[in-house]
Amino acid sequence: MAKAAAGGGGADSSVADQLRALGVKGVLVQMAQRGQLLALKCEMPQCYHHKGRGAFDPVTTPRTKWAPSPDHYPILKSAGGQLVPVDRSSPPVAAAFHGCRSGTASDRAPPGACSSS
Repeated sequence: MAKAAAGGGGADSSVADQLRALGVKGVLVQMAQRGQLLALKCEMPQCYHHKGRGAFDPVTTPRTKWAPSPDHYPILKSAGGQLVPVDRSSPPVAAAFHGCRSGTASDRAPPGACSSS
């Protein structure tokens, strides 16, 4: 796997490094650095990528359907959900493919609750 960044811890740093290599910035990188994202994979209950949950495209403009994207869970952005790293008082944010983040909150399971495809 990717080597750990200085001052980081094992898998946490390698996930953050993988995200940075794809051009990701912000809350997903922060969560990986804090050990809150243990693997770079789509955490949506239904993943539609034909190559599997871990085959992310680099972030581009415009963003492709298979680029990493933070998902607001359980409160969707349209309902006022905020992207903040998880702590004991805030709802979680999940990594997801941009193309898998459709649907309503009632269609979704908690991040990490779905099985891998």
